[in-house]
Order: sequence, then structure tokens, then C-alpha cells
Amino acid sequence: MKGFLLLAILLCACLLVVPNIPEADAIVKIVLPSDSIPMGIAFDGNRTVYVSLYWYGAIAEIDTISKNYKLYYLTSWHPEVAQNEIDPFALVFDGDGNLWISLRSSLGYHVGSPRPEGMVAKFNVTTKTFTYVQTNYENTKGIMYYRGYIWAAGTWSLFQIDPVNDTVVGVYYVSTIEWSVQYNGYIDCRPLFMSADGDFIWFSLYEWPTDFEVYGKLARFNISDRTSSIILEGFTHPMGIAVNSNFVYLAECLNEGYDGRIAKINKTSLVQEKLNVGGYYLDFDSRGNLWWTGTMRRSVGSITSSGSLLSWGTGISFFIEEVGNEVWYTELGSALIGVLNVNLPDLNNDGKVDIRDIAIVASAYGSYPGSESWMAIADLDGNSKIDIRDIARVARDYGKSWG
Repeated sequence: MKGFLLLAILLCACLLVVPNIPEADAIVKIVLPSDSIPMGIAFDGNRTVYVSLYWYGAIAEIDTISKNYKLYYLTSWHPEVAQNEIDPFALVFDGDGNLWISLRSSLGYHVGSPRPEGMVAKFNVTTKTFTYVQTNYENTKGIMYYRGYIWAAGTWSLFQIDPVNDTVVGVYYVSTIEWSVQYNGYIDCRPLFMSADGDFIWFSLYEWPTDFEVYGKLARFNISDRTSSIILEGFTHPMGIAVNSNFVYLAECLNEGYDGRIAKINKTSLVQEKLNVGGYYLDFDSRGNLWWTGTMRRSVGSITSSGSLLSWGTGISFFIEEVGNEVWYTELGSALIGVLNVNLPDLNNDGKVDIRDIAIVASAYGSYPGSESWMAIADLDGNSKIDIRDIARVARDYGKSWG
């Protein structure tokens, strides 16, 4: 009874004393150069976000506070490739704070080769210079940093790159090719995006040259013995992928409008559940929520760790990145970066702010780091104590949900 009385008193108090705290749920748009087509996005963990500008052959360096940006252009690595024919795609930071970029050339060709020249680039954020690493003339797409190496998905191969010496130390053929009676031709399934868990790199294999058919595959690369295997087949143009301890989430793109769905796959039984959202990119945030992009109807959304499905309709979107209490995403068909403030005090992570969240703060009221009842998640203003401001923060957003 005493606990409920305290809760009631604190709730009444916070409704009367509400500090001036910025509004939650706001979506801010950052306008970049016209027709630049922002794609990959990466946060340095401090106050800078980097975005690849696909049609500009450049990287935008954006200050998260002022929202001002600078452009750094990739230089041509071959005399036959013009600067504006270099298409930067995905981005990732290595362990030393260097930014790695997957690249393709839209028009340029290597001398004596009919294939476009492909590479990855490393951008030193201090000196603002680029270093290029050759990937056997294969265009690169998905890229990630795992176990001390950069891993890049090429046209047919998975590349393992030493980020210190800027050299390729492993090339592993992971594509499949098979004859299709229905298509009356060969279907080539190529790697696109990756997600790692333990000794395995999971990746999507999308179908080519036909699109939006059920030839796509889910595959897995064993880091220990350097072998790859097909885990499941029958996906429609699989794209983004994200893995946690129990499930593999695989985005399927169903049509040219990027309408899609997510296949939720049990890693043990391989039983699937289809979720009618998503279609392009997937990534987990630090709270275990799965974020997705892609579809025309609901282009940005989250599946919370408790299972709640939340979405926003903003236009077709591509990549997404957690930036503190915000989620940044790039939009297709425009030169925009969307900044979605998800700083709702949803402490139990169920997608809404309600009495349960107030109860969490109330149970830690008066505590500080080192005290028995201290809970860091309840310190919403970051002043190292749980007080009336934290209770007020929850009360101000009481009844709100992420969607």
C-alpha cells in the first residue's frame, strides 16, 4: 500500500512540475544536394554521422548537433572511371575509427576486362583521405566489421580485408547458379547484406537477372573452416538481414515499390513466420529492437524486443542507423536524411509509456549510482540521481507510443 501511495503522490507531483524537455517523436529532415541519392549511413559514436551519396560519388559528414554537413569526394581509382561514376553504397566503422565504404563503378571498365571495376574504400576521418582496396573487379555491396576484419559482399564472392594493412586476405566464392525451367535460363544468386553471430556470417543471396521471383536464398559462411552453405531457399529478392541468438530476420522485397515483408526464421528449427513490413534493410538497436526500412506504405519501423510492431509512413527508405536517442535513415527518391526521435521513456520496452514505466522510476526514486535501488535506465535526464525530473519526464509522455 505504501508503494502505491508513493506512486500516486509522485504522479500527481510530476503532472504539476514538468521541466522543459524537448518533444519526443519528432521527425526532422536534413536536405542534402539535389539528386545525390543518400544511401549508407554510419555513426561515429560521438557527434558525427556519415552518409554515402550514391550519385555524387561522395561522403557527407554531418554534425548531429547543428545538422550542417561537408562533402568529401571519392577520387577515381582508374583513368577510365570518372569521379561521378563512382557509386558509394554501404558504410561501416572499423575498430580504429576508420570509415569503410563499399563501391561500384557505374560506367567505368578495367582495361581488358568487360566487368565494372569494383573496390572498397577506407576514409580516414582525421586526415579526410581515402585509401582503396581492390576486390578483383567485383562491385561490392554489403559491408561489415567483425572479429577484427572488414567483410564485403562482392558480385559473387565474400571478401575478407585486413583493415590495418588495407589488403584482401581471403576471397570466398559464395554465389550459386542454376538452370530455371520457369525462367528458361540460368538464375545467379548473389550476396547482398550480412549479419554475424558467433562463428557464422549469415547473408542474403538475391536472384539475378530476374527480380521478384522466389529464387532467393539464405546462406551462411563458417568463419572457422571458410565454407559456405545454403540454409533455406524460396525467398523473393532477399535483401537486409539481422541475426540475434534465436532468430534470423530476412527482408524480402516483393516489387519495384519496395513493398516487402520480413521472414522471421528460427535458427534451430528453421520454421518461418512472415511479418508484413519491411523489404530492404534490417538492423538491431542497442535495446534489442529490430529496425526495418523499405516499403512504400510504412517505410521505417521497429519490432520491439517485447514483440510490439511499430511503424511510420514517410516514403521509401533505405539504410538506418541508431544515433544516441535518435534513429537516422536515408530516403529513396529524395536527397533527405530523416531523424526520428525515439527518446520516449518506455523503460520496459513494450512500445508505449504507461503506469509500468512510472512504477520503474518510482521504485528507484531517490537512488544514485552505487545505491541498492539504483537503475540507470530510470535516470532519464542523466544527472546521476533519480528525482522528480525523471518522474516528470515519464509523465509528460504518458500514454504515447512509438507508432
